Amino acid sequence: MMDKQMFPSIRLHYMGVNRKNRNKGYGKMLLLFALDTCLEISENVGCVFVTLEALEGTVGFKQE
Repeated sequence: MMDKQMFPSIRLHYMGVNRKNRNKGYGKMLLLFALDTCLEISENVGCVFVTLEALEGTVGFKQE
């Protein structure tokens, strides 16, 4: 039987900004706030990575 390793992580799921509030920097602020919160959590529980599930149309925002 194969030995599986487990790594503590945080999964962010479908973050978004309402259409009327897009292109105002809110998405970037939201993501930075979430990552800052993940950093605080990792200091207490030892998370080693963060994943973000996103809709295909929002990929460009994450690549900036």
